Amino acid sequence: MKEQTCFFTGHRVVPRAEEVRIRENTYALCVSLVEKMNIQTFCCGGALGFDTIAAQIVLRLKESYPFVQLRMILPCKGQEKRWGAKDQQIYRAILDAADTVEYVSEHYSAYCMHMRNRRMVDLSCCGIAFLRSAIGGTAYTVQYAHEKDVKMYSVDRVPEKDI
Repeated sequence: MKEQTCFFTGHRVVPRAEEVRIRENTYALCVSLVEKMNIQTFCCGGALGFDTIAAQIVLRLKESYPFVQLRMILPCKGQEKRWGAKDQQIYRAILDAADTVEYVSEHYSAYCMHMRNRRMVDLSCCGIAFLRSAIGGTAYTVQYAHEKDVKMYSVDRVPEKDI
């Protein structure tokens, strides 16, 4: 149900010096959305960086809110095959723990990331973004969300009173 679904979008590189704060803010946003907006499903795209952090946070969130679901919406099968061994291991653990895993394409194409991002927005009433650049996939996804009247929250500030 769209009114109970939130998606994540963010950059593949998360500055190491900011990772703890970004994790804490993302967790706080998720808790607020669960408690104040009855969000029950979180969609995650499975990329390195912020997507991995977000998926791990949802899995942690499930410990306190067992009804919460992690829905992995992935661009294509095998997206992780060029990643390092440690990242592949983390990715597989997330997929194993996810409630659902969906691929928008069987094989990589120039558009599969774009299709994945649009699908997550289309399924959601709100999104959480780690956005630092006005160009690229994350910026496009946030813009698309605004066009679709999907409320966006930033991990760079936790708008407690706005939720």
